Amino acid sequence: MDVKTNIRHDLHGEPQRIVNGMKSWKRSALAASVAGLSIAAIAFLTSRFVPQGSPAVIASMGAAAVIVFQFPESPAARVWPILGGHLVSALIGVTVSQLIPDRMIAAGVAVGLSLWAMAVLRCMHPPGGGTALVAVLGGDAIQDAGYRFVLLPTFINAILLAGFASLFTRLISKPTDDNLAR
Repeated sequence: MDVKTNIRHDLHGEPQRIVNGMKSWKRSALAASVAGLSIAAIAFLTSRFVPQGSPAVIASMGAAAVIVFQFPESPAARVWPILGGHLVSALIGVTVSQLIPDRMIAAGVAVGLSLWAMAVLRCMHPPGGGTALVAVLGGDAIQDAGYRFVLLPTFINAILLAGFASLFTRLISKPTDDNLAR
Protein backbone atom coordinates (compact mmCIF):
# COMPACT_ATOMS: atom_id res chain seq x y z
CA MET A 1 0.00 0.00 0.00
CA ASP A 2 1.64 3.21 -1.11
CA VAL A 3 1.20 6.47 0.71
CA LYS A 4 1.15 9.16 -1.93
CA THR A 5 3.45 12.08 -1.20
CA ASN A 6 3.97 15.26 -3.19
CA ILE A 7 5.01 18.87 -2.72
CA ARG A 8 2.62 21.78 -3.14
CA HIS A 9 3.29 25.42 -2.55
CA ASP A 10 1.23 27.66 -0.29
CA LEU A 11 0.21 31.25 -1.13
CA HIS A 12 3.68 32.57 -0.24
CA GLY A 13 5.50 30.03 -2.40
CA GLU A 14 6.60 27.94 0.60
CA PRO A 15 6.61 24.18 -0.02
CA GLN A 16 4.02 22.15 1.89
CA ARG A 17 4.52 18.40 1.99
CA ILE A 18 1.20 16.68 1.37
CA VAL A 19 0.61 13.07 2.41
CA ASN A 20 -2.65 11.61 1.11
CA GLY A 21 -4.08 15.11 0.94
CA MET A 22 -3.09 15.95 4.53
CA LYS A 23 -0.46 18.56 5.39
CA SER A 24 2.59 16.96 6.97
CA TRP A 25 2.22 18.72 10.33
CA LYS A 26 -1.35 17.44 10.68
CA ARG A 27 -0.24 13.96 9.65
CA SER A 28 2.60 14.08 12.21
CA ALA A 29 0.22 15.22 14.95
CA LEU A 30 -2.11 12.34 14.12
CA ALA A 31 0.80 9.88 14.03
CA ALA A 32 2.10 11.15 17.38
CA SER A 33 -1.32 10.83 19.01
CA VAL A 34 -1.90 7.32 17.69
CA ALA A 35 1.64 6.25 18.64
CA GLY A 36 1.17 7.47 22.21
CA LEU A 37 -2.23 5.83 22.56
CA SER A 38 -0.91 2.60 21.06
CA ILE A 39 2.04 2.39 23.44
CA ALA A 40 -0.29 3.08 26.39
CA ALA A 41 -2.67 0.35 25.20
CA ILE A 42 0.22 -2.07 24.68
CA ALA A 43 1.49 -1.35 28.21
CA PHE A 44 -1.99 -1.84 29.68
CA LEU A 45 -2.73 -5.07 27.82
CA THR A 46 0.72 -6.63 28.27
CA SER A 47 0.79 -5.79 31.99
CA ARG A 48 -2.04 -8.29 32.44
CA PHE A 49 0.27 -11.13 31.41
CA VAL A 50 3.79 -10.32 32.66
CA PRO A 51 4.90 -11.16 36.21
CA GLN A 52 4.92 -8.37 38.78
CA GLY A 53 8.16 -6.37 38.53
CA SER A 54 8.75 -7.25 34.89
CA PRO A 55 8.49 -4.59 32.19
CA ALA A 56 5.21 -4.53 30.26
CA VAL A 57 6.69 -2.61 27.32
CA ILE A 58 10.26 -2.89 26.10
CA ALA A 59 12.01 0.35 25.21
CA SER A 60 12.54 -0.56 21.56
CA MET A 61 8.77 -0.42 21.01
CA GLY A 62 9.03 3.37 21.30
CA ALA A 63 11.42 3.49 18.35
CA ALA A 64 9.22 1.01 16.48
CA ALA A 65 6.18 3.24 17.05
CA VAL A 66 8.00 6.18 15.47
CA ILE A 67 8.68 4.11 12.35
CA VAL A 68 5.27 2.49 11.97
CA PHE A 69 3.16 5.58 12.61
CA GLN A 70 5.29 8.38 11.14
CA PHE A 71 6.65 6.37 8.19
CA PRO A 72 3.96 3.75 7.46
CA GLU A 73 5.19 3.42 3.86
CA SER A 74 8.60 2.19 5.08
CA PRO A 75 9.42 -1.49 4.52
CA ALA A 76 10.38 -1.60 8.22
CA ALA A 77 6.76 -0.72 9.11
CA ARG A 78 5.30 -3.91 7.65
CA VAL A 79 4.03 -6.76 9.79
CA TRP A 80 6.83 -9.28 9.05
CA PRO A 81 9.69 -6.89 9.89
CA ILE A 82 7.92 -5.80 13.08
CA LEU A 83 7.28 -9.34 14.31
CA GLY A 84 10.33 -11.06 12.85
CA GLY A 85 12.74 -8.26 13.72
CA HIS A 86 11.75 -8.09 17.38
CA LEU A 87 11.38 -11.84 17.91
CA VAL A 88 14.64 -12.92 16.26
CA SER A 89 16.49 -10.12 18.07
CA ALA A 90 14.99 -11.09 21.44
CA LEU A 91 15.90 -14.74 20.86
CA ILE A 92 19.46 -13.81 19.90
CA GLY A 93 19.77 -11.37 22.79
CA VAL A 94 18.67 -13.93 25.37
CA THR A 95 20.94 -16.62 23.91
CA VAL A 96 24.00 -14.36 23.76
CA SER A 97 23.28 -13.08 27.27
CA GLN A 98 23.37 -16.65 28.58
CA LEU A 99 26.54 -17.57 26.68
CA ILE A 100 28.70 -14.46 27.19
CA PRO A 101 29.09 -13.31 30.81
CA ASP A 102 30.57 -9.88 29.97
CA ARG A 103 27.49 -7.69 29.34
CA MET A 104 29.30 -5.11 27.18
CA ILE A 105 30.72 -7.74 24.84
CA ALA A 106 27.40 -9.60 24.85
CA ALA A 107 25.58 -6.39 23.89
CA GLY A 108 27.73 -5.86 20.81
CA VAL A 109 27.55 -9.49 19.75
CA ALA A 110 23.75 -9.56 20.19
CA VAL A 111 23.19 -6.44 18.09
CA GLY A 112 25.56 -7.63 15.36
CA LEU A 113 24.00 -11.09 15.16
CA SER A 114 20.50 -9.58 15.22
CA LEU A 115 21.31 -7.32 12.29
CA TRP A 116 22.68 -10.30 10.35
CA ALA A 117 19.67 -12.51 11.19
CA MET A 118 17.15 -9.81 10.25
CA ALA A 119 18.93 -9.36 6.91
CA VAL A 120 18.97 -13.11 6.20
CA LEU A 121 15.31 -13.49 7.21
CA ARG A 122 14.31 -10.33 5.31
CA CYS A 123 12.71 -8.78 8.37
CA MET A 124 14.95 -5.74 8.84
CA HIS A 125 13.46 -3.58 11.58
CA PRO A 126 16.02 -1.20 13.14
CA PRO A 127 14.36 -1.19 16.61
CA GLY A 128 15.11 -4.94 16.69
CA GLY A 129 18.68 -3.98 17.57
CA GLY A 130 17.27 -2.26 20.64
CA THR A 131 15.33 -5.39 21.52
CA ALA A 132 18.57 -7.39 21.47
CA LEU A 133 20.14 -4.80 23.80
CA VAL A 134 17.19 -4.98 26.20
CA ALA A 135 17.57 -8.77 26.37
CA VAL A 136 21.24 -8.36 27.34
CA LEU A 137 21.22 -5.17 29.44
CA GLY A 138 17.60 -5.05 30.66
CA GLY A 139 18.18 -5.98 34.28
CA ASP A 140 17.41 -8.80 36.66
CA ALA A 141 13.73 -9.31 35.74
CA ILE A 142 14.62 -9.81 32.09
CA GLN A 143 17.64 -11.99 32.87
CA ASP A 144 15.52 -14.13 35.20
CA ALA A 145 12.84 -14.51 32.51
CA GLY A 146 15.33 -16.03 30.07
CA TYR A 147 13.57 -17.26 26.93
CA ARG A 148 10.17 -16.29 28.36
CA PHE A 149 11.24 -12.71 27.50
CA VAL A 150 10.78 -13.61 23.82
CA LEU A 151 7.08 -14.31 24.44
CA LEU A 152 6.35 -11.91 27.29
CA PRO A 153 6.65 -9.04 26.71
CA THR A 154 8.35 -9.07 23.27
CA PHE A 155 5.87 -11.10 21.21
CA ILE A 156 2.80 -9.52 22.83
CA ASN A 157 4.26 -6.02 22.33
CA ALA A 158 5.16 -6.69 18.69
CA ILE A 159 1.85 -8.32 17.70
CA LEU A 160 -0.16 -5.51 19.27
CA LEU A 161 2.02 -2.84 17.64
CA ALA A 162 1.71 -4.54 14.25
CA GLY A 163 -2.07 -4.68 14.67
CA PHE A 164 -2.36 -1.02 15.63
CA ALA A 165 -0.02 -0.06 12.78
CA SER A 166 -2.03 -2.03 10.21
CA LEU A 167 -5.25 -0.41 11.38
CA PHE A 168 -3.67 3.05 11.28
CA THR A 169 -2.33 2.52 7.76
CA ARG A 170 -5.76 1.44 6.55
CA LEU A 171 -7.39 4.47 8.14
CA ILE A 172 -5.03 7.03 6.58
CA SER A 173 -4.84 5.47 3.12
CA LYS A 174 -7.05 7.00 0.46
CA PRO A 175 -9.24 4.50 -1.34
CA THR A 176 -8.01 3.71 -4.83
CA ASP A 177 -9.42 1.56 -7.59
CA ASP A 178 -6.82 -1.08 -6.61
CA ASN A 179 -7.95 -1.05 -2.97
CA LEU A 180 -11.62 -1.22 -3.92
CA ALA A 181 -11.05 -4.24 -6.17
CA ARG A 182 -9.63 -6.33 -3.29
